[in-house]
Amino acid sequence: MRYRIIIRFEVENDLKEAFSWYEDKRQGLGYDFLLQVDAGLRFIERNPKICPAEYKGVRKYLVKRFPYKIIYLLEEERIDSI
Repeated sequence: MRYRIIIRFEVENDLKEAFSWYEDKRQGLGYDFLLQVDAGLRFIERNPKICPAEYKGVRKYLVKRFPYKIIYLLEEERIDSI
């Protein structure tokens, strides 16, 4: 079964803020951050059940190289990031 990832508006805002914060620390680091988040989302898309379900079905994926988690729910054939 193929899942579709839905990214909420609030998540987009969080990513923009994190991008800006990392770019302020070092030029290009924000882009590295976004690449790692994108890689995490693609991994979740291919393997949505690899992270164990926790409270109320919430799952968490740790982004490589950055202290950031992708928190998501599986709902039918889509993945909601929260």
